[in-house]
Parts: sequence; C-alpha cells; structure tokens
Amino acid sequence: MTKPKQTPIISYFKKWKGSGTGLYPPAPPLPSILYAWLASFIAIASLAALQYDVDGEHNDAVTMLIPSFGATAALVYGCLDSPLSTPRNVFFGHLISAATGLVCTGIAQAILHASSSSPDPIHMVELGREWVWLVAGLSVSTSIAIMLATRTMHPPGGATACIVALTLTSTPSASKTFSNWPWTVGKAFLFLACPVITGILIQLLVGLLFNNISTKRTNRKYPPYWLYPKKKGEEKVVLAADKKAEGKDEEEQIGAGAGMGGLLAQAGQRASQQRDVSTTSSSSETERDQEKDTHTTTDMQDAEYWRRRCENAERRLEELERRLSE
Repeated sequence: MTKPKQTPIISYFKKWKGSGTGLYPPAPPLPSILYAWLASFIAIASLAALQYDVDGEHNDAVTMLIPSFGATAALVYGCLDSPLSTPRNVFFGHLISAATGLVCTGIAQAILHASSSSPDPIHMVELGREWVWLVAGLSVSTSIAIMLATRTMHPPGGATACIVALTLTSTPSASKTFSNWPWTVGKAFLFLACPVITGILIQLLVGLLFNNISTKRTNRKYPPYWLYPKKKGEEKVVLAADKKAEGKDEEEQIGAGAGMGGLLAQAGQRASQQRDVSTTSSSSETERDQEKDTHTTTDMQDAEYWRRRCENAERRLEELERRLSE
C-alpha cells in the first residue's frame, strides 16, 4: 500500500518538529567556565566604569557600554572557536550594524522634518514613535543582510542597529537630535568611534589576554583566525578512522560530496567479505568452532568500526555544511 503524497504545506510544518540530528555541545571543563566568567566580568565592568562616575552618576560626555556588548561578551569569551566570535566578525559586524542604524535613522528624520509642519522637538519625537517600527525593522534587517553578504555575521550587531534606531527616534534623548537637525545627526556618527569601535577593541583585548590561558585540562586558543582561515575555499573533510583493535590510526580525506551512502556501501561490502570467509569449512569440528568464534568477534569489531566511521562522517559533514552556510 502506497503512502499518501504529502503536500508542501504538510512537509513544511513537519520541519517544525526538528530532524533530531545536529551537534550537542559538550559542557566545557570548570577552568574554561571560570576563565569565561572572569573575562566577561572584567570587560563589561571596565566599560561600565568608564561610562559612570564614581558616585554612580551617568557621564554624559562619553558612552562606553551598550546592551549588545553583553551578547558579544558571551560569544567572545564563551564560544572561542565559533566564526561568529572572530575579531573580523566582531569588529565589522558591530560597525556595519551601527552605521546602518544611523543611516536609516537619518533618512527617517529627514523625511519627518520635510513632512512636519511644526519643528518642535517634542512633536517630532511623537512622530518618530509612530514610525519607530519601520525604522527599527529596516535597521536590523538591512544590517543582517549586509553582514551575510560580507561574511561578517555577528548576532549582537543586530541589537546594535536596533539600539541606534530606538535611541535616535523614540526615546526622550531623541529630542536633542531633532532640535539640532541636521548637525546632530552628523555628530551621531561619533557613535561609531565611541562606544562601538572603542568598546569592541576593549573586549577583544580582554579576549586575547584571557582566552589564551591554558591548563592541563584545557587548550584555549583565541582567535581561530583574524581575517580569513589559512586555507580558503571549500576544503575536503578529513576523517580520522580508527583501525579495529590493533591500535593503528589512519587518516582519510573524504570530499564534501561524499555522503553516508558511500560509507554504508563500504560497510556492507566489508561485512559481506567477512561472511564469505566465515563460511569456509575446516576439516575438524573443533577448528570450525574456533573459526566461527573468531569471525563472530571480527564481525562485531567491524560493525563497531564502521558504525563509528559513519557517525564521524555525519558529524563532520554537518559541520562543513554549517561553515559553508556561514
């Protein structure tokens, strides 16, 4: 009995339950957790100390800490090997997003000034709140598109673009921007220098100092690369295959297009050869029993060997697909 054909809508919603595959990250050792805690504390506390006076009053002359830096700290100090936490992605991700938010906000303010009959800043802020949904949406979505196109994806950058749009359009401080238009928008680009660039450099410096501290249980290295990996392009996946029980190791290179089908075919061929050998009879019943036990053990070892190879190949191929999609 043939199964009913699934419609595209049913197939689409079936994807919601997940495929059940993927890499589940292991818990890092305790020293790595402590170093991540210490580095993130020092970075964020330093930025906050530069922004606030000793008595806790906000220093209006400088802005050093923005909420998106907290997400950057989680990536830089907690996900050292991720491409999203490399200095290239951290720096250009925030810079592109902040610049995109400033451009979108500046265009929105120009349109509001041209269409409004009253130049009163309070009135302009009220108009800005009516259009903040459009400005924030355009800022975040455009910054994501540019980061994807330039291969500088850094998720906290989307928060940076949203912060710029909300701050300069709908918050009480936006009245200062509207009251001195258009000169304040030009000054707003100083936001790129401080806090964006300055804050990023401080976090990267803390990352270089603490992310390279290693212990016997950890081998911490940061960054994996600065601008590009040593080998560009789509490289072949190198699979480390275990040699049965004899302690020999071998390395094989399997192309990105080599799927699980080839490995399973090899496993089937190998198992078939072992079954053919196991059917060879001996002249003595004792020798036949011994050979049977030997082949049974060999088949079990081969089955475990090919199972481990298939799992390793699937894990590496998923990792390659993830890197290529980034």
